[in-house]
Amino acid sequence: MSGRAVIISGGALEEGFILRYLEKHPYEKLIAAEGGAAFCLRNGLVMDLAVGDFDTAGEALAGELERRGISVERYPSRKDDPDTSIALHAAFSFEPSEVMIFGAMGTRQDHFIANLAMIGGAALDPETADIPVILIDAHNRISAHAKSFRVPEECAEYPYISFFAFSEKVTGLSLKGFSYPTEDFTLYKEDVIGTSNYLTEGNASVGIGEGVLIMACAGDA
Repeated sequence: MSGRAVIISGGALEEGFILRYLEKHPYEKLIAAEGGAAFCLRNGLVMDLAVGDFDTAGEALAGELERRGISVERYPSRKDDPDTSIALHAAFSFEPSEVMIFGAMGTRQDHFIANLAMIGGAALDPETADIPVILIDAHNRISAHAKSFRVPEECAEYPYISFFAFSEKVTGLSLKGFSYPTEDFTLYKEDVIGTSNYLTEGNASVGIGEGVLIMACAGDA
């Protein structure tokens, strides 16, 4: 597989935004994590796989999915990985070009912190470092990177772009096409200097020497 994989998680799901995004951006695989499966059923989204313990969404949902011929992987409620992490591992098995995760942010900030750690860990892992993983909602697009990259065009839709070190430090950080450019800069985990930068060019790029960088594109409205 060389296309995009999408995960619908069980967090805050902005129906209008998600449906518009999926219509505009083609994908090849759709995986639902726990309550995200109910969202998919309600909106007619065809799932390739549903995973989770179904302790919140309910066993009745898992049974309905199976009756519809959808592949379901059940897990015990007492487990090491949250449902979204299980869904991400499943997405990686399809060898996608990137993974977009909806419902990974919202009022449960403990879940958001876990999901942020999850995408940072994926970037640290040599087996998955080449597959960008993005947490996205109507106001934010957050990704983790271990290698240099071109800033995606859709990031221009967000007025603020911030950078943080997920690893202890990120060396050789070079920002081109930004209001605050850098060249061979070292960004440490405790640094907040990378907050609220701005794009000035359509072909902006981010250079990384070593380390894992978090890029957070954000908007107020």
